[in-house]
Amino acid sequence: MDTTAQQGPNSNPPSKPEATLNSSLNQPHNSPDKNSSSSSSQSEEAKHNELSNVSRNSTVFLRSRTSHARRQASDKKSKPYDSDDENRLHEMDRNCRAQFLYNVFYNLPELSDHLGGYIKVIVLREHLTNQNPALLKRDFWGNEFYTSDSDIVCILQHCGQIILKEDLPDFPGIAVYFKVSKSRSNYASHFKNGLRSRKTQSFDCHSLKFELAVPLESVGTQDELSKLAAPMSTKKRGICRKNKHPRKASSAHKDMSIVFSLSGEPINKFDLGEFVFKGNANKPIAEALKTEILYIETLDKRFEISCRWKKVPADDQTGGKFVESDTVETEAKFYRVAEVKDPLFKDLDYMRKSGIPLPAPDVKYIFKDLKWDELLWGDTSLKIRDTFKVENINGYIFHQTEDDDEEEDE
Repeated sequence: MDTTAQQGPNSNPPSKPEATLNSSLNQPHNSPDKNSSSSSSQSEEAKHNELSNVSRNSTVFLRSRTSHARRQASDKKSKPYDSDDENRLHEMDRNCRAQFLYNVFYNLPELSDHLGGYIKVIVLREHLTNQNPALLKRDFWGNEFYTSDSDIVCILQHCGQIILKEDLPDFPGIAVYFKVSKSRSNYASHFKNGLRSRKTQSFDCHSLKFELAVPLESVGTQDELSKLAAPMSTKKRGICRKNKHPRKASSAHKDMSIVFSLSGEPINKFDLGEFVFKGNANKPIAEALKTEILYIETLDKRFEISCRWKKVPADDQTGGKFVESDTVETEAKFYRVAEVKDPLFKDLDYMRKSGIPLPAPDVKYIFKDLKWDELLWGDTSLKIRDTFKVENINGYIFHQTEDDDEEEDE
C-alpha cells in the first residue's frame, strides 16, 4: 500500500534528498557586501580583458582589412580591364578618332588630327610576351605621358595593365586606348612594374596618355587588320635620340661614335658623312688610302681595302683591267678588296706581327684591279662593279701600311 496516499491534507511535504541538502550546506556562505565587491572586481577584470581582446582583434582586423584592400587594388590594377570601366569604354569608343594595328619597332602615323581625342591600338597575341624585342630594348620614353613613338607593349607593362610572361596569353589580342596630347619639354625616366622607361627632351611629336586596355575575344578579319595596318609607318625606328641643341665638340676632341670589332677592339662606327672624308674635308678617303689600309666590318665579316700602284702599258693607263706586259711606260693607281679570313682571331697585335696589309694566306682576294669610281658607297653598304655588295657595314678603321712594295700571291 502506497504511503503517499495515506497522508492527509495537513501533513508536511516530503523532505529533499539528503545528498541535495548536504551539497547545499557545504557551499560557502558569503555576506551580501562581499558578494557585491567580488562581482564588481570580476566585472572590471572581464571588461579589461574584453577591451584588450577588442583592441587586439581590431588591430588584426585593420591590418587584414588594409592588406585585403591592397590586394584588391593590386588585383584590379593587374587586370587589363575591369567591369567598372565599362562606361569609360563606351565613352572612348564613341570619341575614338582612329584605330591602328601594332607592329614592333614601327611608329604610329602623324597624330595632329587626333589631338585631344582618343585613339585605339590593337595588339595581337603574338606580341604579348616578355620576349618582345622592344621590351628587351626598353623602347619607350616617359612616365604617365609617353612619347608618341614609344612602344605600346612597353607602355602596357610599365603601367601594370598586363604582366608579360614567356607564354602567350589565352586571348587573341588586346585593345589599348590612349589620349593624344601635345608634346612635352621633358619625358622623365621612371622604374615601375619591373621596367624602367627612358628619358628624353624636346620631343617634336605628340604625347600618349594611357587610358584603358581591354582583352579581345576576336581581332577581326584579315581585311580589317590590313586596313588598321595601312596608316602605320613603313620605316623601322631606332632607339637613339638626337639632342635638339647638341653640345659643340672642339676640333681637338671630335665626337666619334665607337663600336667594337669582331676581335673585340674599338673601331669607328660607320657613318657615311664622316667616313667619306675620314673626319677631314681636306683629305678624302681616296687620298688617305695612299698611305693607309682600310678595314670595314659587318656583323660577321671583315674586308681589307688597299691602294696599289701597278705597272701598266701606256695604252691602258686610263682604265680597264691590269695587263701584264714587259713594256712599261708608266704606273697607275688601282684598289684591291679582300675578305679577311677568321677575323675573330685577328686582333691588332696579330695584324701588326703579320704585316699590314695582311699577307695572302690571311685573306681571300675578291678584286685586285679596281678604279676608285667602281666603289660605290651607300649609307651602310659598298657596291663594286654591280656584281658584289657588302651590306650592313657596322664599323671601320684605318691602319698605317707597313710595306708598300709587297706583291700579293694569286
